[in-house]
Amino acid sequence: GQKQQQQQQHQQQHHESKEQKEFEEKEQEPQMDILGATMDTYTQTKTDVYSDAALALTHIFEHAILPHNYPHSSVFTETQQVALREWLDLLYWTLPPTWMIHTLIQNLRTSFETAGSNPWDVQRIKETVKQHRAVVIQSSKVQEEQWSESCKQGKDHVVTCGLWSLLHIVSVGVLERHDAVLGGRDRVTSEHTLDTLQGFFEHLYQEDKHNHHIYKHNNDQLREHFMERIKACKNDKTCTRRFHATRSTKKEDWKEVAMWMWEEHNGRIIEKLEKRLQRTPRPDELEKIEWPTKTACAECHKADGRWNKVKVLDFLKEEFW
Repeated sequence: GQKQQQQQQHQQQHHESKEQKEFEEKEQEPQMDILGATMDTYTQTKTDVYSDAALALTHIFEHAILPHNYPHSSVFTETQQVALREWLDLLYWTLPPTWMIHTLIQNLRTSFETAGSNPWDVQRIKETVKQHRAVVIQSSKVQEEQWSESCKQGKDHVVTCGLWSLLHIVSVGVLERHDAVLGGRDRVTSEHTLDTLQGFFEHLYQEDKHNHHIYKHNNDQLREHFMERIKACKNDKTCTRRFHATRSTKKEDWKEVAMWMWEEHNGRIIEKLEKRLQRTPRPDELEKIEWPTKTACAECHKADGRWNKVKVLDFLKEEFW
């Protein structure tokens, strides 16, 4: 019995030593922020943020928004058409009005409006994106995807990295642009925004296995994450109270989509760390990955370790608007 106990102690010490060595090796790697940028080398500028978001959106329209039975059917189902219309409308009113990506969004909206009762075909999207691609990504090299070093050096696939940027821009846009909408104002609510995001991930966002399967695993995980988290939010009264079904007159209420998106992004990063470590991360490990870091936003961190959410919102607006 004593010999068995010694063996168990030796195995435990070996496991702890191996775990500590792995953590120390990770410490030597460049620290990554939540969007995948190395904190000390590849700082993501606002130009990078918008460029990566535009590239991600064009890629998604070309390769990840597909009919359910594609390639056997190129026609979207009625449910998908509703989800797509709502997604385009959300992009239309939340994205900065001077952003060139509106040429693509507006053309797609017009294209589907003029389709009348004709079924919406995936080829219509692909052709429209192809026509506008050079303008959207503001590059004459239409086929060359010039992703930022921030996304290229990150741990996510570049499209996933760019999609996170797009989602943050949209979420901040809910706060910044809700008063600018002239028509259909009853649908410009924080609750409708959450419903539209749910429809996007549930009915539209998938991967074309026949062409761009390189990031499918990462893509499916992100899709599953949002479907699970939005469903959990809708079943939680504390969470649902943050999203108003009617237009609030208090500007403070409109910040909740941006703050929720920030929380979900941090949560996704922590999930990935837990999966890698196969245990609950320690506070010192969390401090290295939670975003924004103290380096990026010292004022976002209180002395007691909690977030200063007022400063976090200021940071999000500065980064994405």
